[in-house]
Amino acid sequence: MQGRRVVVTGMGCISPVGNTVAQAWRAITAGKSGIGQITRFNTEGYPVTFGGSVKAFDGETLFGKKRMSQNGCLYPVWIGLGD
Repeated sequence: MQGRRVVVTGMGCISPVGNTVAQAWRAITAGKSGIGQITRFNTEGYPVTFGGSVKAFDGETLFGKKRMSQNGCLYPVWIGLGD
């Protein structure tokens, strides 16, 4: 693998504590948790009703309803757009 190089051209973040690098860093350094009640679907019948959900992500507004299948599929695209 000699001669291979990696170039980092930017950073992105989508997490339960923030959807930009700056937001997430502020929350983490302030000791905030992104864990809370799951609200994206009905948790009735599940043994766990809390988790670390990504908040304030509206893929439909960003990419249009036609391209919206599942938010998780669009997270890498949003990160690629940059802060």
